[in-house]
Amino acid sequence: MIRRVSILGGAFAAAFAAAVPAAAAPRLHDGFQLRLEPGLGPVGVTESFGNIESELSGMGSSFHLQLGGTPARGFVVGGTLFGSSVADPTAKSGNLEVKTDGTMMLAGVGAYGSYYFDPAAGGHVQLFVGFAALDYVHADGQSGGTDPTGTVFGVSGGYEFWVSDEWSIGPVLRLTFGSLSAESGGATLDYSYFQPALAAAITFH
Repeated sequence: MIRRVSILGGAFAAAFAAAVPAAAAPRLHDGFQLRLEPGLGPVGVTESFGNIESELSGMGSSFHLQLGGTPARGFVVGGTLFGSSVADPTAKSGNLEVKTDGTMMLAGVGAYGSYYFDPAAGGHVQLFVGFAALDYVHADGQSGGTDPTGTVFGVSGGYEFWVSDEWSIGPVLRLTFGSLSAESGGATLDYSYFQPALAAAITFH
């Protein structure tokens, strides 16, 4: 048993060392990556029940917190915490449109993969997929009740400019899509989520 544990521990250490080199080269996208990506963009959520649809929309903030490693030249993989928040979204159903008094929030966890076309430069693209929950919190602090959950995925591209040997900052355009659902009174409600966002990537790599 002790030998088996030591073998597994050695294999894990070797895999981690391969993905995250101990000494990353300066001004080169390699080794461990820490990335914070705050953004801003319009959010649209459509709720469907049979032929009945209603919408919630508004300008919202977005964020990604990512931790990863570089197993191959220019290629980064890792995990991400992500979400968005919209204050006082507009609700629309048929010809009725009202301004709500609350906050719509999305929060999730997932995995991402990024590719830098030139590891010494900043141009890159990224894909991510995750599991998220959507909630609406009224101004008095009461939750909306049924919280839909489901798959969220996105694609982004941008360019980061070196500001030190390991830190870079740059603009990112991200498109996020979601397909969620919730059970209410024995019926299934379907939700589609969409947000295009302009973000700022702050990266240690």
